[in-house]
This record gives sequence, C-alpha cells and structure tokens, in this order.
Amino acid sequence: MMKIIIFDGTFKTTTFINRLAEGLSESHEVSIIGFNENLTHKLQNVSYVSLGSNNSKLRFLKTSIALRGFHIKQQMKLFTSLLSGKKRIIKEENLQLVVNNIQPDIVHFQWVSVLSYLTNLDLPKRTKTVFSQRGFHINVRPFVDQENMRFLKEIFPKIDGFHSVSKAIQHKSNQIYQAPSKVDKVVYSGFDFKNIPIKKNQDRGAMLQIISVGRNHWIKDYATAIKAMYLLKEKGVAFNYTIIGVKNDEELLFMIDDLQLNNYIHLISKVSQQKVYDMMCASDVLLLPSIEEGIANVCIEAMFCKLTSNIDQLWRHAGINYT
Repeated sequence: MMKIIIFDGTFKTTTFINRLAEGLSESHEVSIIGFNENLTHKLQNVSYVSLGSNNSKLRFLKTSIALRGFHIKQQMKLFTSLLSGKKRIIKEENLQLVVNNIQPDIVHFQWVSVLSYLTNLDLPKRTKTVFSQRGFHINVRPFVDQENMRFLKEIFPKIDGFHSVSKAIQHKSNQIYQAPSKVDKVVYSGFDFKNIPIKKNQDRGAMLQIISVGRNHWIKDYATAIKAMYLLKEKGVAFNYTIIGVKNDEELLFMIDDLQLNNYIHLISKVSQQKVYDMMCASDVLLLPSIEEGIANVCIEAMFCKLTSNIDQLWRHAGINYT
C-alpha cells in the first residue's frame, strides 16, 4: 500500500481528480491537500488535509499554528513571517510540514499553478512526483509567455512522471522538455456516463438550437463561429446560438452587434455541469470551433447525450457546400 498525495491547490477538485482519488483509495492511502477548507461533499476513504484558507486570514493563521504544534522555533518563525507579510513562505512551509507528516510515496501535482511549490519542496528520497498536463497551460501559455516557458524548462526535469490527456498535449510537452528517460503516459479522460442524460427527442424544431461551451480564448475561435452564424442568417436559417462561459465578453459582443446577430446569439456565464447537460439535451448541435484541441471533454459528453457534435449539420440546413 502506497501513500499518495494529490496536490490540487484547493479541495474543490475536478471530476478527473475525484475519479483518480476514488480509484486509488481502494488500494492505497490517498490524501488531497489544498488551500481551501470549505467542501460540502468529501470522497469516502480519502483524507483532506488543509494547508490554510485562501479566503480567511483567521482560518489560515489557525491552520498554520496547528500544523506547527508545540514546536516553539517553528511558531516563532511563523509569526516573524506573518509580521513581514511573507504569506507565500508560510504556504510553502505548511506544505513541507504536511509532506513531512505523511511521508508520501507519490506526490501528484494537478496544475501548472502548483508546480512552483516543487521548487523549494524537500521530498523524501523515495518519493516520486507526477504532473498532469492538460489544456491551455501546456498547449498555449508556454509558447506565448517566455517567462512561463523558462520556468517549465527548469521545473520539468525535476518531475518523475507526466500524465497527458491526449497525444497532442504530449507532443506540446515534448516541445518544452524532452529527455530519453522522460516518462509521459497518455491517459484519456474518464466519464461517469450514468450521470449524463441522453437526449430523447431527436426531432428538430422550427428553430435550430446550437450550443458551445468554454471560455473565450483565441484558440477557441469563437470569432469564426460567429461568422458562421452570420452565414446561417443570410441563408434564412432560423436558429439560436448559445455560448456558455463567455458572458460580457466585449470582443464577442462587439462582433455580434456589428453583424446584427443580437437576436440570434446569446452569451451566458458559467453554469453547473448538470445545467450544461440539460442545455445540451435541449439543443440540436454542439459547435466546437477550436483551431486546436488536445481532447475536448465537451465533445465526448455531447456525443453521449446523442447531440450532433460537428458543424456538418449546420451547413446542410443552410444549403452551403462547405467542401
């Protein structure tokens, strides 16, 4: 039985991490550690160890004091750091204390944002480190942010194993750091399909309902999607296009207004996962206009919902020969 730490940054872990923790906890001791103490539903057989609250100075102080116990020198150092406003140092020390206490065999870093804690972390010699690679922070940011690329080139050689969500992400990672001894396994995202509803009525109504999900970024290419909607409008197709996660985006709002699509396109804020599923089942087409995606979970979910997940249906309704 191994002792495994999953360092996610907070307790509000993603679906991927929850499934990982549940599976590992069947045979190993799993601890999720982070800087958030507010969690309504905790996984069974998984320990949650707080490093202090990011939302409450008092709770952060209480947790920091508790982690140091009766060690007078550590408590004195804590208050010296507090008086100097060195919260980051306290956070690093809190993490070190938890690692010293658990003595893990594996530490899993879930996000690039928490990798910086590895820089000064003193791990037991037997402890291995694993890092998950996914999305924007591997696919895009290092290639447009020189400082981030420099950091990753320095920190990646210290990591024992990499988990990539797709071969495309793995390829991008190898552009950042590659070595003969590098361990990088592609593990595709898993889904709990029993919680995903299936669209029962496949008959399209008079109004074609189109949906996209995800924050705005140039790689998502919502600009092209909006131009496509303009073509539908010009062809006389009756439709509604909803983009979830981009409410009040000035760039998109300007473009929508400029093309006179205000009555056709609706931008809304982030909603719960269940609400996304419900909206999928009420739609006819999922549109993913991204220039590049490692693997889009939303496409897999849409296909399971029995929702059309490509643009072909749009063009057929518009009578446009897109080839």
